[in-house]
Amino acid sequence: MVMLPICLAAVALVLPPAAVHPSTVETFPHRHLFPLMLANAVTNGMLSGSKFCVNVQLFVKPERRDEFIACIRQNQEGTLSTEPLAIDYVWGEDVETPNTFHFYEKYEGKAGFEAHQATPHFAAWEEFAATDPFSSPPIVKLYEEF
Repeated sequence: MVMLPICLAAVALVLPPAAVHPSTVETFPHRHLFPLMLANAVTNGMLSGSKFCVNVQLFVKPERRDEFIACIRQNQEGTLSTEPLAIDYVWGEDVETPNTFHFYEKYEGKAGFEAHQATPHFAAWEEFAATDPFSSPPIVKLYEEF
């Protein structure tokens, strides 16, 4: 069995050939000798579909800030280190409004986002979010990148 190395955000991952679109192996028979950049998998024809993006704005209660940050760090780490269809997971605090956080996530297709929602680290996030940590309702925007 040939295993294909994949580099993602400085983390080397290995996928079995079945995880790669068959036409890629036919078109590039020696591709397994080079690292694959999953961020370009759709563009390079290795996966079909589009990139699925998420923009979120969260308003966290000041007294829940530290707990929120710890939970988000675990979610980000789990996403980028264990999800082969996750491309980006970037977040930060608003420079003008304390405890307001902005997120940008990108996945290989909607299936990548759905896979993210099925992970243990996302379940931990959902559990935290259910404990009323927000001072205002979250703003969530979903879109497909062209």
